[in-house]
This record gives sequence, structure tokens and C-alpha cells, in this order.
Amino acid sequence: MTPFQKSTEDLMKETGFGIDFCTNLLNAFIKNADSLIKSIRTDISENEIKKAGFSLHQLKGSSGNVRAADIFNNVIIAEAALKNGDLTQADAYIEIISQLIADFYN
Repeated sequence: MTPFQKSTEDLMKETGFGIDFCTNLLNAFIKNADSLIKSIRTDISENEIKKAGFSLHQLKGSSGNVRAADIFNNVIIAEAALKNGDLTQADAYIEIISQLIADFYN
């Protein structure tokens, strides 16, 4: 089962929404998540750590809302690392998150 299928199933079960709504919501989430990751990387490279933290927080909320558990769990770690000033660990988890987003349908 792909992460997309698992998230769709979890979202339907926990919310009672239909499959069409859930798949549309997840597709919109992935598009937004990809955009947020790009912004986070840019913000970190420009030393805009607060902006990057805000975007990670947004990604944490949206990934939790759509039941994208693997992304959500890694965002929690990346956000904590960023708050603690550990940019190396934050970057490593941002790369993991980026790969999870890229592989969401596989």
C-alpha cells in the first residue's frame, strides 16, 4: 500500500469523508507540501530561520490533518532541530521529508 493509499484510507475512516474528497485533499496537500519544502530550504539558506520554522509548523499541521503520518513524524523532528539551532539535523530531516513527499504516490 502506498503512503497515498494509506493516508486516503485513514482519512476516510477517521473523518467519514468520501474517497473523491479525500483524494482531492491529499493531492492538494502534496502540491502545497512540495512548495513549503522549497520555501523552507530557501529560508534556511538565507538564514531566515524563523520563517523556515513557521513553514515547518504549517507543514506539521497540514500533514497531521490529512493523516500523512510519516511526513508528520519527520516534520516534528525537523522542527525541534531547527528550534534547537541544529541546522545539520534539520537539513537532514528536511531531505527525508522531501523524499517522502516525492514518493507519496509510490
